[in-house]
This record gives sequence, C-alpha cells and structure tokens, in this order.
Amino acid sequence: MTVRVNKSSFNIREKLSELERPIGLKGSELMRSETAQEARDFVSAGRKNLVINGAMQVAQRGTSTFTGTNVYSLDRWASISNTTDYTVQQSSTNPGYGFGNSILYTVTATKNPSGSTYASIQQRIESYVMSSLGWGTNYAKSITVSFWVRSSVPGIYTVTIKSSGGAEAFTSEYPINNANTWEYKTIYIPGPTTFTYTLGNGLGFQVEWWLAGSGTATSVLNSWTSANKNMSVNQANLHSTNGNTFYLTGVQLEVGKNATEFEHRSYGEELALCQRYYWEIGSYVTNNWAPVMLMVGNNATRAFGVMHTPVTMRAHPQITFSQCNLYNGSTSTTVTNLFRYSQTGRNSEYDGLAFEANAASGLTAGTTYRLNIENVSGTSGYIRFSAEL
Repeated sequence: MTVRVNKSSFNIREKLSELERPIGLKGSELMRSETAQEARDFVSAGRKNLVINGAMQVAQRGTSTFTGTNVYSLDRWASISNTTDYTVQQSSTNPGYGFGNSILYTVTATKNPSGSTYASIQQRIESYVMSSLGWGTNYAKSITVSFWVRSSVPGIYTVTIKSSGGAEAFTSEYPINNANTWEYKTIYIPGPTTFTYTLGNGLGFQVEWWLAGSGTATSVLNSWTSANKNMSVNQANLHSTNGNTFYLTGVQLEVGKNATEFEHRSYGEELALCQRYYWEIGSYVTNNWAPVMLMVGNNATRAFGVMHTPVTMRAHPQITFSQCNLYNGSTSTTVTNLFRYSQTGRNSEYDGLAFEANAASGLTAGTTYRLNIENVSGTSGYIRFSAEL
C-alpha cells in the first residue's frame, strides 16, 4: 500500500536566513556554555541581592511596634527620624508574588515638613559587601534598586543612595499613583567614579526611602552630587495626617541596568546574614528560666564564661540584658552586669566569646554557676548582642 503525505510549500531562502540572525556576543557565549551553572553566570542568575532581609521576613526583635529617632525594628531596617510620632512594625500585608511580609510605618501625629521634621526607612550596607562594585574608580558598576511599595498618601517619594560621610549622594524620585495599592518600582543608579569609603567592616553606603522632610531637600535628581542631600524638593509628606501608612517589601539592590526577579532566600540563610549584625537569646523563654552558659566564680562579685556566637559578628557587639541570674544548685544570685570580656593583648581571640558577669555579692571563687535567663510574671528576660552599623 502506498501512503502519500502532502506538506504546504515554504520559502527555503527565508528559512536559511533565520539561521544567520545575530544573537550578540553574550548570546554566543550562552549557546557555548557546557553546564547549567555557566549559563546562569552569563545571565547573572546567581546570588545578586546586596540588601539583607529585603522580603522583611526576619524580625528577631519582635513583630510588635517600635518607635524612636534612630531605631531598628525588622532586622537590618532602621527608622531614622527626629520625631517619635510614628510606629514601625512587621506586617503580613503583602503584594503577593511569594512575599509574606512587609515593613509598616504608621503616623501617630501630624507634623509640618516645612519645619525640622524628617523621616525615612533605610538600610546601611557594610563596606565589605560593596567592595565588588568598584565605586570610586573608572570601573564603577551601575546598580538597580527595585521594590514594592504601598501608601495611603499618593504623591512623589524619594530614594537616596548616600556615602557613609554624606560626601556623595544620588537622589531619585518615584511616584505612588494610587492610595492603598501595591506598586512595583525600579530605580537605576549609574556607578559613581568618585565615591568615598574605606574597605572594611564599617559603613559603605546607605539606601534611604524618605517619607517626610524638606530641610535637606534637593532639586538635583538622577545624578551623583557632592552635597549631603536627602529627599527631593517634591517629597510627599506622609506625616500630613495621623494614621497615614507606608508599606515596603521586596527590596532588591543588584548590579546592572535592569531589575530582575526578586531573589528569595530561605529564612535560615536570611537569619544567618542578619545575625552578623544582631542576635538575641531569651525571647523564647516561657518557663521559669532557661540556661545560657556555664560560668566560674572568680571572687564574690565576678564570674567568667564562654559563649559562641551563631555567626561571626561584624564587630564587638554591644550587650544589653534583662532578668539574668547565676545559679549553682542551691542559691540564685542576680546578675547586675554582663559584658564581653577582653584580656589585654588577646582582644581578637575573645571577640564575642568570653564574658564576665557581675553580682553585688554572694559568689564563690572556683564554683561553677549556670547563667539563666528568667521569665518573670510571663515576661521573658533576654541577652541582646548588637553590632549594627
């Protein structure tokens, strides 16, 4: 039996020309890649976000409200203001797209921005993190900032990139078009060939989302300046009415001229990145006490012990504590002071590891004590370690 198949005609010259379409240098490299990892490297699909906790999922200090002129709430996110007429907290309101949380700033009193009031949310970037950007050289790389934002007050808002000393600044506007609606924004920042920073564990630069203010406003937009300026002259005043809100999440800062899909990191990985700057123990205590470490009495008022930090911290941490005691099985002695102990000539060896606890009296040299965090009337004590920038 004979089977005949008919196929419509086509232009062979046209088909051949498709094989010669230009794909560019990167396209040729991509086609020549032999592994999936090589292909990912060519399209910048690896680790890319220089911002930590951009999805607002880590809140070691708690999810309740915070306020202050210079206060950290969610990990790595600071509220910088000269007014305390606001609250900031973690919120479950989100735009979708894999995000579960946002940071929420709520106004609690009306303020006039033509005066001295200013307010912003910012993240401070460590100098080590930005070293690959090449800023301050002829090979400075451009970056793109992308984020999701929502506010009850539509208008013009400002994002500013600023060096640690404020010698260089880049100010850019973005609009919030509709009240109480999530909107996606991207801002392109060319790499500055003049930029002041010192390579190390200090502050490299900061990214600021301005909410109110006019005292350091500028009309110079979308270019690097040598003036210590903050917000645009067109900046909206979120503090115009009590109860106004501002939400932010999905913040990504990456090398390149275009924003790419947000890099969702696991909670465990994001937490470890945050703990370089801050960590605490004790918030989980629900019983009468929880042991932290063993300490040995030195005399009637001093005891020494060693505690390992979960990750290497950025710098010597500042330590604050509440409701701690030293217990030896028969007596409990209240801790009056707890601090990182440094032995002369061996500071680096003991950085964040060796601690001294003080009591008013009652300790015995050579006796082993257990340092406890107590829960008093349902309120847990804590020990907090901060090496924030």
